[in-house]
Amino acid sequence: AIGTITRSLKVVCVKDDRYVKSAVELEGFVNFLVNLLDFEESEIQEEAAKSVSLIAGFQSHKGVLIGAGVITPLIRVLESGSELGKEFAARCLMKVTENFDNVWSVSAHGGVPALLKLCSSDSSSGSELIALSCGVLKNLVIVEEIKRFVVEEGAIVELVELASSKDEILIYRDSSIRETIIKEGGLRALVRILDPKSSVSTKTREVAFRGITSICSLSENLISILINYSFMDHILYFLRYGDIFVQELALNAAFWLCGTSEEAKKLMCDAGFMPVLVKFLDSKSFEIREIAVEILSSMLVVSKNRKKFVQNDQNVGTLRQMLDPNEVNCGNKMSLRFGKCSIPMRWTR
Repeated sequence: AIGTITRSLKVVCVKDDRYVKSAVELEGFVNFLVNLLDFEESEIQEEAAKSVSLIAGFQSHKGVLIGAGVITPLIRVLESGSELGKEFAARCLMKVTENFDNVWSVSAHGGVPALLKLCSSDSSSGSELIALSCGVLKNLVIVEEIKRFVVEEGAIVELVELASSKDEILIYRDSSIRETIIKEGGLRALVRILDPKSSVSTKTREVAFRGITSICSLSENLISILINYSFMDHILYFLRYGDIFVQELALNAAFWLCGTSEEAKKLMCDAGFMPVLVKFLDSKSFEIREIAVEILSSMLVVSKNRKKFVQNDQNVGTLRQMLDPNEVNCGNKMSLRFGKCSIPMRWTR
């Protein structure tokens, strides 16, 4: 019997409006299909979710699904179904919530918490399921009350963390959600995590660093906002006083910031980055020395920065030592010329 049901469902899943229309018009078939979403056999449940998702792709058939009460069992699949079943359920919900009238129904039946759980940084969900869940949330947050609930549940920070830790699927696949993160104060919240006074773990700071660069890398306009939030001050503090792991994170951030614009290079020079970076040229870590050289070489492209650099005798002395071919510590692949850098760009962050 299970095999027969499965074959029937696969027939429905042929992407042809004629087959779908015929199936939908069969008396009691859609109700039968919706009931199968609660079937214990995962294969049947997955095929049922796939079928209703296909039907939901046709505007004229969405109302039939809603009338059959499809939303509640779809949310149950999101909560306890297989990974594939959840993907089809989320895909179906994304399609039906394109209709504003169905948004409230998803919210009323507990859809928002279920979707947020799938998007949690602690979730084991795959990238495709997370992306689909975010797509449903995007449709839901057009309602102000639902958006407020999502924000109050801390979802903005969770979404930023996902953008940083799961192949950046969210930030780069949906610009509107990136804009929501910024609009709802997500960027400021991330910078606050970097405040030295904030008692958070190094891992959390790493997520914040990566989230900030992910969000801001696509817009130069955000750099000045970021600097106004004291982002540059926090980086400089950790370069001076952080442990070696945090210092490396700060170097990564400084490298990124330095590459955003000439104005950023000037501001970094005025803030006092160059003397700090020079000290890293004597680090025992080759990677740290190389990163510091790359940042300095980028900053020294600016004439004003070069003039300020040579005014410090210690800077010049360190530079000469670094360029000494007999100096083993610096490695034989590093070189630095004022105004133009010939360092191999091996940045992999």
